[in-house]
Amino acid sequence: MISYHDGKKTTYNAFIDETKIGKIVKLKEEKSSEPTGVLISVPIKEEDTETFLYTAKNLFKYFKNKPVIKGARKEDLSEIYDRTPVFQGNGWAYYRNSQYGSESVAIMGVGYPIDTSDVQFKEDSDEQSICSQGFEVEFDLGELDITASRENLEYTEKTRKAIREKFRKIKKEMAECISQQFKDATNIYDVKALYNEVFGTYGSLGYIVRNALSNKVNWNNKTISDNHIDFNDKIAKMLENGKLTSKFYQKSRRSSKLNSENEQKRILCEKTHKILVNDTGSAMGVTHRLATLWNELGDQIDGAYVFTFADQATKDTFDKELGLINENYLNLSDYEKITIQKINSGNSVVANKNPKHSSQIFRFNRKDARNWGTKSSNWETMTIDLANDTAIYVEINNFQAQGKEHEFRNGTFKDILDKYEELTGQKLPDIYGIKSKTFESKKKIINKNKNLTNLWKHLEDGIRKEYSKLSQQITDKTHWDEHNNKDENFADLVQEIQKKGLHELIKNENSEFAQYLSAVMFYAKSNFKKVGEVLEFLKLAEIDIKFDQVNPTYNLDTLLKNVQSRYEILDVFVPHTYGWHYNEKKEMTKIINYINLIDKN
Repeated sequence: MISYHDGKKTTYNAFIDETKIGKIVKLKEEKSSEPTGVLISVPIKEEDTETFLYTAKNLFKYFKNKPVIKGARKEDLSEIYDRTPVFQGNGWAYYRNSQYGSESVAIMGVGYPIDTSDVQFKEDSDEQSICSQGFEVEFDLGELDITASRENLEYTEKTRKAIREKFRKIKKEMAECISQQFKDATNIYDVKALYNEVFGTYGSLGYIVRNALSNKVNWNNKTISDNHIDFNDKIAKMLENGKLTSKFYQKSRRSSKLNSENEQKRILCEKTHKILVNDTGSAMGVTHRLATLWNELGDQIDGAYVFTFADQATKDTFDKELGLINENYLNLSDYEKITIQKINSGNSVVANKNPKHSSQIFRFNRKDARNWGTKSSNWETMTIDLANDTAIYVEINNFQAQGKEHEFRNGTFKDILDKYEELTGQKLPDIYGIKSKTFESKKKIINKNKNLTNLWKHLEDGIRKEYSKLSQQITDKTHWDEHNNKDENFADLVQEIQKKGLHELIKNENSEFAQYLSAVMFYAKSNFKKVGEVLEFLKLAEIDIKFDQVNPTYNLDTLLKNVQSRYEILDVFVPHTYGWHYNEKKEMTKIINYINLIDKN
């Protein structure tokens, strides 16, 4: 560790000594012209890189002055630097990825999870619910008490009172924050879309906010109580006499096809819904133009209203009656049609044959690949010399990549390639598709050309090279997952004991229970995120890699059997009652007392 301050460069060595507490020793001091700052270098094993990064992200994301973490990619640090709060106030913030049931965090330099049950809120109060929503809340140093281990909050009356008061203020400020967002809206559609987002998207948090606003949202002297704009009699008359055509388009739940239905009653206001005016002069090709819109917006669109007006006067009346403005609309003519080739039979006209269907070699256009639309549109006709050229290829059937067991739709195939690059940091070159019939007829030539590499073999080799040293972590993750599925809540129990600081009350550190607790916490604190992503990737891509076979670091099944054998009463009630009653601190203390009593005898 190197400190630069007041023209001096001071070097320290920080290490864990025999006391396990740790020491910092000053090594040398010299003059320096460097600006004030601190450089901390931590030597880690290569296989621990992901664990270090995971720990660093969870630690530093709460820092006001966030450090530069060298060796990490930009996307790895998005959780630290690129977070935008949905709501925020004086010393608190709520982020979009927060969810009900997740702990709020008390920030005093570093983050301390807040155990809602230990704060002793009034039962079913709004403040209790807000605390269970994953808020990040700043406290002054010393405002809350910390356990001796410095790892958790100590829930003294001082700590509880400070937390309860903070969440009372959050409830009030959150209502004020949302009220201001409504005031800033410029039209009724945006107001009702915001209403839907706040009260419909964030679950119980929405109900809490609505209660705080006395169940009323006022905008331009109007009370907003829903997220739809209903058609009145004038609009119904327009629809009846043909001056207005109203359709709603949405993807089918079971396929990627865009379906439409006549909309005669209302507009549902959601941020993922778009409103378009059909200004093309034709009712033909609407779906094809919307396909382009869906292609551009991806997950940002879930539905689209398309209105066709007989004339400008009809549109003006429509807007006036519903309160819409020009900024609410997109023009259908701005989106080019995606041409879909059709081959008809009988007396119908036969369209020109798509030249792609007579070609044999293609290059995958990954950028715009989706799981819907014309499959061949993602494959560009190419010519390569199968006997001599250098390329990575994949067998394709019906313009879909052929895996070990299945054909991959183009959007899924794109996801596989993108995920590989993310996991390995290696940029893939162009991928070429060879039709199955060509592949079978040219197999000898393809196999003879050592410069042609099968894509799935290339991906397997890349993953094996990057993660071959993670055999232990892969074994540990698999063992941890399997144990959690059959441990009858014991692993959850000991994690709660650790979280509440009750593990410090266990008198025999070598007892069967202490050994199991220590092993569980080893797994619980291990960063299996990257390993999990690798295993999910291999499953998705249908790649079977046999990593080195090693034993789990700790055999949780054996340790649990020892616990169940020695502390027989635990085996009676833990599987059935833990999780709704015995997770309270006072009840868990009884469990520790029972363990100490057995260990004493």
